Amino acid sequence: METFAKPPVREAVVDIKAMLPAAATAVDILKIRNLLRPDYPRMDERAPWNAVVQLKPGEKVEGDSEVQKPDGYIFWTSDESHAVQYRLDGFTFSQLRPYSGWEAMRGAAKRHWSIYVDKLHPVRVRRVAVRYVNLVNIPGVGVDLDDYVIGLPRIPKGFPQTVEQFLSRFIFPIPEVKGKALVTLTLVPPEVPGMTSIVFDIDVFIEQAFDPVSASLWEMIETLRYHKNEIFSNTLTDKTKELFR
Repeated sequence: METFAKPPVREAVVDIKAMLPAAATAVDILKIRNLLRPDYPRMDERAPWNAVVQLKPGEKVEGDSEVQKPDGYIFWTSDESHAVQYRLDGFTFSQLRPYSGWEAMRGAAKRHWSIYVDKLHPVRVRRVAVRYVNLVNIPGVGVDLDDYVIGLPRIPKGFPQTVEQFLSRFIFPIPEVKGKALVTLTLVPPEVPGMTSIVFDIDVFIEQAFDPVSASLWEMIETLRYHKNEIFSNTLTDKTKELFR
Protein backbone atom coordinates (compact mmCIF):
# COMPACT_ATOMS: atom_id res chain seq x y z
CA MET A 1 0.00 0.00 0.00
CA GLU A 2 1.10 3.56 -0.68
CA THR A 3 2.76 5.39 2.21
CA PHE A 4 1.33 8.88 2.63
CA ALA A 5 3.26 11.97 3.65
CA LYS A 6 0.26 13.22 5.67
CA PRO A 7 -1.54 10.11 6.95
CA PRO A 8 -5.00 10.83 8.39
CA VAL A 9 -4.46 8.47 11.34
CA ARG A 10 -5.88 9.81 14.60
CA GLU A 11 -5.23 6.60 16.53
CA ALA A 12 -3.66 3.27 15.57
CA VAL A 13 -4.19 0.27 17.84
CA VAL A 14 -2.88 -3.25 18.30
CA ASP A 15 -5.14 -5.13 20.72
CA ILE A 16 -4.47 -8.59 22.13
CA LYS A 17 -7.00 -10.27 24.40
CA ALA A 18 -5.33 -12.83 26.65
CA MET A 19 -5.97 -15.12 29.60
CA LEU A 20 -3.70 -14.78 32.62
CA PRO A 21 -3.20 -17.36 35.36
CA ALA A 22 -6.15 -17.50 37.74
CA ALA A 23 -4.09 -16.05 40.59
CA ALA A 24 -3.14 -12.89 38.67
CA THR A 25 -4.34 -9.55 40.06
CA ALA A 26 -4.01 -5.88 39.18
CA VAL A 27 -1.26 -5.67 41.82
CA ASP A 28 0.90 -7.82 39.53
CA ILE A 29 0.44 -5.26 36.78
CA LEU A 30 1.27 -2.41 39.12
CA LYS A 31 4.68 -3.98 39.73
CA ILE A 32 5.59 -3.21 36.11
CA ARG A 33 5.26 0.54 36.66
CA ASN A 34 8.91 1.22 37.52
CA LEU A 35 10.01 -0.61 34.40
CA LEU A 36 7.82 1.63 32.22
CA ARG A 37 8.24 4.91 34.10
CA PRO A 38 11.23 6.34 32.12
CA ASP A 39 9.33 6.39 28.80
CA TYR A 40 5.74 6.22 30.10
CA PRO A 41 5.74 8.42 33.22
CA ARG A 42 1.97 8.91 33.57
CA MET A 43 -0.27 6.13 34.81
CA ASP A 44 -4.08 5.98 34.90
CA GLU A 45 -6.09 3.35 36.71
CA ARG A 46 -8.48 1.35 34.59
CA ALA A 47 -11.58 0.15 36.42
CA PRO A 48 -14.66 -1.48 34.84
CA TRP A 49 -18.10 -0.48 36.03
CA ASN A 50 -21.59 -1.96 35.98
CA ALA A 51 -24.79 -0.04 35.32
CA VAL A 52 -28.09 -1.25 36.75
CA VAL A 53 -31.45 0.08 35.59
CA GLN A 54 -34.64 -0.76 37.51
CA LEU A 55 -38.03 -0.53 35.83
CA LYS A 56 -41.04 -0.46 38.18
CA PRO A 57 -44.63 0.02 36.99
CA GLY A 58 -45.88 3.51 37.77
CA GLU A 59 -42.53 4.73 39.08
CA LYS A 60 -39.64 6.68 37.64
CA VAL A 61 -36.81 4.75 36.07
CA GLU A 62 -34.04 4.28 38.62
CA GLY A 63 -30.42 3.72 37.73
CA ASP A 64 -27.22 3.09 39.56
CA SER A 65 -23.62 2.38 38.66
CA GLU A 66 -20.91 0.52 40.50
CA VAL A 67 -17.19 1.00 39.89
CA GLN A 68 -15.31 -2.25 40.37
CA LYS A 69 -11.73 -2.88 41.41
CA PRO A 70 -9.03 -1.95 38.87
CA ASP A 71 -8.46 -4.55 36.18
CA GLY A 72 -5.40 -2.82 34.74
CA TYR A 73 -3.49 0.39 34.13
CA ILE A 74 -2.90 2.74 31.21
CA PHE A 75 0.61 4.14 30.81
CA TRP A 76 1.24 7.30 28.76
CA THR A 77 4.26 8.97 27.26
CA SER A 78 4.83 12.54 28.48
CA ASP A 79 3.57 13.99 25.19
CA GLU A 80 0.55 11.62 25.17
CA SER A 81 1.42 10.38 21.69
CA HIS A 82 1.59 6.75 22.87
CA ALA A 83 -0.38 4.74 25.40
CA VAL A 84 -0.20 1.14 26.48
CA GLN A 85 -2.77 -0.76 28.52
CA TYR A 86 -1.74 -3.69 30.68
CA ARG A 87 -4.93 -5.46 31.79
CA LEU A 88 -6.00 -8.72 33.35
CA ASP A 89 -7.82 -9.58 30.13
CA GLY A 90 -5.12 -8.46 27.71
CA PHE A 91 -3.01 -5.72 26.26
CA THR A 92 -3.53 -2.69 24.01
CA PHE A 93 -0.92 -0.49 22.39
CA SER A 94 -2.05 2.83 20.90
CA GLN A 95 -0.27 5.45 18.86
CA LEU A 96 -2.00 8.78 18.55
CA ARG A 97 -1.07 11.77 16.43
CA PRO A 98 1.46 12.35 15.03
CA TYR A 99 1.53 8.89 13.45
CA SER A 100 5.11 7.74 12.83
CA GLY A 101 4.38 4.71 10.67
CA TRP A 102 3.63 1.02 11.08
CA GLU A 103 7.21 -0.19 11.53
CA ALA A 104 7.83 2.06 14.54
CA MET A 105 4.44 1.26 16.03
CA ARG A 106 4.81 -2.48 15.54
CA GLY A 107 8.27 -2.41 17.12
CA ALA A 108 7.01 -0.57 20.21
CA ALA A 109 3.96 -2.84 20.50
CA LYS A 110 6.15 -5.96 20.31
CA ARG A 111 8.46 -4.64 23.00
CA HIS A 112 5.56 -4.02 25.34
CA TRP A 113 3.99 -7.38 24.55
CA SER A 114 7.30 -9.03 25.48
CA ILE A 115 7.14 -7.28 28.86
CA TYR A 116 3.51 -8.37 29.30
CA VAL A 117 4.43 -11.98 28.55
CA ASP A 118 7.58 -11.96 30.69
CA LYS A 119 5.98 -10.36 33.76
CA LEU A 120 2.36 -11.58 33.66
CA HIS A 121 2.71 -15.02 31.99
CA PRO A 122 -0.44 -15.19 29.84
CA VAL A 123 -1.72 -18.71 29.29
CA ARG A 124 -3.05 -18.05 25.81
CA VAL A 125 -4.25 -15.37 23.42
CA ARG A 126 -7.91 -15.55 22.41
CA ARG A 127 -8.48 -12.49 20.19
CA VAL A 128 -6.27 -10.21 18.09
CA ALA A 129 -7.20 -6.91 16.43
CA VAL A 130 -5.68 -4.09 14.41
CA ARG A 131 -7.70 -0.90 14.48
CA TYR A 132 -7.10 2.45 12.77
CA VAL A 133 -9.22 5.49 13.47
CA ASN A 134 -8.72 8.01 10.66
CA LEU A 135 -9.91 11.61 10.50
CA VAL A 136 -10.43 12.69 6.91
CA ASN A 137 -10.54 16.48 6.54
CA ILE A 138 -12.00 17.61 3.22
CA PRO A 139 -11.67 21.27 2.18
CA GLY A 140 -15.02 23.01 1.84
CA VAL A 141 -18.51 22.82 3.28
CA GLY A 142 -21.43 21.05 1.60
CA VAL A 143 -19.09 19.01 -0.61
CA ASP A 144 -20.30 16.03 -2.63
CA LEU A 145 -19.18 13.17 -0.39
CA ASP A 146 -19.41 10.70 -3.27
CA ASP A 147 -16.33 12.42 -4.68
CA TYR A 148 -14.36 11.31 -1.62
CA VAL A 149 -15.88 8.12 -0.18
CA ILE A 150 -17.05 5.03 -2.05
CA GLY A 151 -20.30 3.31 -1.08
CA LEU A 152 -21.99 5.83 1.18
CA PRO A 153 -25.76 5.62 1.76
CA ARG A 154 -27.72 7.75 -0.67
CA ILE A 155 -30.50 10.24 0.02
CA PRO A 156 -33.73 9.32 -1.84
CA LYS A 157 -34.54 11.34 -4.94
CA GLY A 158 -36.86 14.27 -4.39
CA PHE A 159 -35.15 15.39 -1.18
CA PRO A 160 -32.37 17.95 -0.69
CA GLN A 161 -29.07 16.20 -1.35
CA THR A 162 -27.13 18.09 1.33
CA VAL A 163 -25.95 15.73 4.09
CA GLU A 164 -25.90 17.22 7.59
CA GLN A 165 -25.13 14.00 9.47
CA PHE A 166 -24.60 10.35 8.69
CA LEU A 167 -23.43 7.17 10.39
CA SER A 168 -22.56 4.13 8.31
CA ARG A 169 -21.48 0.87 9.96
CA PHE A 170 -20.59 -2.43 8.32
CA ILE A 171 -19.52 -5.77 9.75
CA PHE A 172 -18.33 -8.30 7.19
CA PRO A 173 -16.25 -11.48 7.15
CA ILE A 174 -12.66 -11.85 5.98
CA PRO A 175 -12.71 -15.49 4.85
CA GLU A 176 -8.95 -15.75 4.24
CA VAL A 177 -8.25 -15.61 7.98
CA LYS A 178 -11.70 -16.45 9.36
CA GLY A 179 -11.80 -12.96 10.79
CA LYS A 180 -14.11 -9.97 10.56
CA ALA A 181 -13.96 -6.26 9.85
CA LEU A 182 -16.00 -3.58 11.57
CA VAL A 183 -15.99 -0.40 9.50
CA THR A 184 -17.60 2.83 10.66
CA LEU A 185 -17.88 6.13 8.78
CA THR A 186 -19.46 9.18 10.35
CA LEU A 187 -19.60 12.92 9.77
CA VAL A 188 -18.21 14.89 12.73
CA PRO A 189 -17.80 18.59 13.55
CA PRO A 190 -14.68 19.87 11.78
CA GLU A 191 -11.51 20.65 13.68
CA VAL A 192 -10.95 23.63 11.40
CA PRO A 193 -13.69 25.95 10.08
CA GLY A 194 -14.44 25.59 6.40
CA MET A 195 -13.72 21.84 6.35
CA THR A 196 -15.83 18.71 6.17
CA SER A 197 -14.57 16.03 8.57
CA ILE A 198 -15.26 12.29 8.44
CA VAL A 199 -14.14 9.70 10.97
CA PHE A 200 -13.17 6.50 9.14
CA ASP A 201 -12.75 3.72 11.72
CA ILE A 202 -11.43 0.32 10.56
CA ASP A 203 -11.31 -2.50 13.11
CA VAL A 204 -10.08 -5.85 11.76
CA PHE A 205 -10.02 -8.77 14.19
CA ILE A 206 -9.91 -12.50 14.63
CA GLU A 207 -11.15 -14.60 17.53
CA GLN A 208 -8.73 -17.49 17.63
CA ALA A 209 -6.34 -19.07 20.12
CA PHE A 210 -2.61 -18.33 19.82
CA ASP A 211 0.42 -19.23 21.86
CA PRO A 212 1.51 -15.90 23.43
CA VAL A 213 5.13 -16.41 22.35
CA SER A 214 4.54 -17.88 18.90
CA ALA A 215 5.65 -16.15 15.71
CA SER A 216 2.21 -16.86 14.26
CA LEU A 217 0.69 -14.24 16.58
CA TRP A 218 2.61 -11.38 14.97
CA GLU A 219 2.23 -12.90 11.52
CA MET A 220 -1.53 -12.69 12.06
CA ILE A 221 -1.23 -9.07 13.19
CA GLU A 222 0.61 -8.30 9.95
CA THR A 223 -2.14 -10.06 7.99
CA LEU A 224 -4.87 -8.09 9.76
CA ARG A 225 -3.02 -4.88 8.95
CA TYR A 226 -2.89 -5.91 5.28
CA HIS A 227 -6.67 -6.31 5.21
CA LYS A 228 -7.08 -3.01 7.04
CA ASN A 229 -5.05 -1.36 4.28
CA GLU A 230 -7.19 -2.98 1.60
CA ILE A 231 -10.35 -1.63 3.20
CA PHE A 232 -8.81 1.85 3.48
CA SER A 233 -7.66 1.88 -0.13
CA ASN A 234 -10.94 0.59 -1.56
CA THR A 235 -13.18 2.91 0.44
CA LEU A 236 -11.54 6.25 -0.39
CA THR A 237 -11.32 7.77 -3.85
CA ASP A 238 -8.13 9.00 -5.51
CA LYS A 239 -9.33 12.54 -4.86
CA THR A 240 -9.30 11.80 -1.12
CA LYS A 241 -5.91 10.09 -1.19
CA GLU A 242 -4.48 13.17 -2.87
CA LEU A 243 -5.19 15.05 0.35
CA PHE A 244 -2.72 12.79 2.18
CA ARG A 245 0.15 12.96 -0.33
